[in-house]
Amino acid sequence: MSIAVEKRIPAGAGLGGGSSDAAGVLAGVDALFGLGLGPDGLAGLALGLGSDVPFFLFGSPAVGRGRGEILEPTEGVPGGWIVLGMPTLTVSTSWAYASLKILLTRPEGGPTLGALIEALKGFPDTALDTYNSFQEAAVGHYPEIGEILAVMRGEGALLSAMSGSGSSCFALFGEPEAAAGTRDRLIKQGFSSWVVRPARRAMVLLQEG
Repeated sequence: MSIAVEKRIPAGAGLGGGSSDAAGVLAGVDALFGLGLGPDGLAGLALGLGSDVPFFLFGSPAVGRGRGEILEPTEGVPGGWIVLGMPTLTVSTSWAYASLKILLTRPEGGPTLGALIEALKGFPDTALDTYNSFQEAAVGHYPEIGEILAVMRGEGALLSAMSGSGSSCFALFGEPEAAAGTRDRLIKQGFSSWVVRPARRAMVLLQEG
């Protein structure tokens, strides 16, 4: 038996493409052979493949704790348009972790995950802020990532940051025109860019034939 995976999420982008592929294959094999394991039964296998693979089996917005296997449902992003920007480079995950500076104590009043989740309930009328521990080192080593973030901030993004360990960045907008304009500007500057919408479901299994 062989399995072919058609990838559409860029590799090395910090977007969970490999992990979502792994989750899709697990769910597909479970359904194809009628194993009846479901997300709960596949959770152990998923965690063995990667810390964020269980998230994609979960199938809806969630906060991950522990290694990523402790998932708590959340409302997620209620709407809007997301611009993805990616330079012509990839960031090694091993390099990112080796360069990571974890702040044991954050500056008082600094952004927290809980504050971001609460603020999203008022989107797009509430100020949003977040923090990515990988971002500082990545921007210092790869100036192109900083250039993408500068464009996103300059176009008035309600929230912008590097995604995961990089190299892609994301920006959240309340209006489609602003998102499209940001995408066009990034493309003109030589970056890859897409406009996407928030998803409420991470996976849909289709049966052909």
